[in-house]
Amino acid sequence: MENSSILEASTNIDELITGNTSEEKLQNAKEILEMMEKEIFRLRAELKRSEQTVKKLQDSLALQAQNQNNTSSSFLLPSEFKKNWEVLVQENILDVFSPFLGSHTLFVRLVQSLMKICMEFVENTIRCKMSEIKKLLGITNEETENLKKYLMKLFQDYCETAVPEIDFWEFLKVYKDKISDFIDEEHEEDFEYMITSDEFIEFVKKTHQLVLHIVFHDPSLDLNFPGKIEYITLEKPDEYYCIDGFPKNSPPCVIVVPAIMRGNFAYQGIKPAVLVITTEQMNEQKEKASQKSEKSDQDSLKSERSSKPPLKNCKSLNINLRSLSPQDKNQENPIFGLYYRYKTKINSMRSDEESQETPNKSPFKYSVDYMPSPKSISEDSTRSMIKGPDSIPISSATYYSRKKRREACTLCRPKLPCKKCSKNALLDIAKRIPSGAYSQKHTTPMRVYSSSFFESSNRNDRSYPMTSLLTRKLSEAAKKMDRKSSVKSKIVDKDTCMVM
Repeated sequence: MENSSILEASTNIDELITGNTSEEKLQNAKEILEMMEKEIFRLRAELKRSEQTVKKLQDSLALQAQNQNNTSSSFLLPSEFKKNWEVLVQENILDVFSPFLGSHTLFVRLVQSLMKICMEFVENTIRCKMSEIKKLLGITNEETENLKKYLMKLFQDYCETAVPEIDFWEFLKVYKDKISDFIDEEHEEDFEYMITSDEFIEFVKKTHQLVLHIVFHDPSLDLNFPGKIEYITLEKPDEYYCIDGFPKNSPPCVIVVPAIMRGNFAYQGIKPAVLVITTEQMNEQKEKASQKSEKSDQDSLKSERSSKPPLKNCKSLNINLRSLSPQDKNQENPIFGLYYRYKTKINSMRSDEESQETPNKSPFKYSVDYMPSPKSISEDSTRSMIKGPDSIPISSATYYSRKKRREACTLCRPKLPCKKCSKNALLDIAKRIPSGAYSQKHTTPMRVYSSSFFESSNRNDRSYPMTSLLTRKLSEAAKKMDRKSSVKSKIVDKDTCMVM
């Protein structure tokens, strides 16, 4: 204590160090340093103790906050709730609903419907209590949420008295009405036996007590039941509560009770409860679901067709008719049936015409009943090459009979050696042209074989070899005719479609 008083009183280092010799002063300085180290260690220990006390005070203040769970005996602690929930899911559900394990869909609906009714009963009771308090205090609807936050602590403290136990007979009436559509004649006796058993009554009481914790917890907890039955593959058995079955080799399962969520996380690590089923049951249920969806789609289509008025002046055919058979097409659309019969008639007549043709077939194939359009008649460039002295105008071909029109070409004159405008016909026409001054001026003799030269030395003879210029001109004309013939064949198909 004396040394500490000296440290506080003195301001000069020379005054602290005492001694006559240097050795005494050094020894005195060492003692002062050791004393200061002990003082620092003591202060550090006191600081740690004070930090721990502050932390304890903060924890106690947080536990005494208004938005935390009450530790009274009426409201379950989180650990107690988890333990009771696991017993309810893993043991009590199987004891009560075991007669319905053969039909997993009915098993799931019975369990989920019971829990939903319990939650609805508790929420309706709280809503009625809140409306009574609002009337007494004269609070508007906008301030309901604030009032609920203030009263939540009181609801937690007096949850058993604020929300009494469910009237079992009233609950049973609602439960029967909700589940009656899913129970068939096979399970009707089992259902009647189950609802009259003591195990079922005890199960309803335990479920009601656990639902109180879910509803009154702050922040709120969520137990969301999906609108349809969910199927999964049990790849990680540790992440689920298995109600019945052996989770080996990743079997298919159905979710009976989902996990209780607090925000985006599972509350107290509570896992969803599943029931192991066979692959046959899963496939059978999927087939039933697909059949129901197809039936609903067909019903919706029928309703849409009945509601829509019939189409008028429809110019486009149904694209799906292409994949149908001819008989189905005729039944689906009468226009398509007429067109199909017309095309079959044309094809049969073309086949008869091809059987009567010569071996030198022509690139032009017109139907018997087809008459050239004005566009095809007005092609003067083609017809000027094939005019003859005894030619008849093509427009007069309409007066010919069908028999004569089969024998005559629609582009050439009937008396010409017509081969239906092929290259040989053009060469025959060119050989009839007299050799004039212009042709003699621009002709150059071609190299021919000696045999052909001596056999036909006459220039006017048809077998005389023609010039290269004339041959080139004729070949170009023949190519043009072939090109025009292909265009005309396309026009013919378009005209046949326009006829319909």
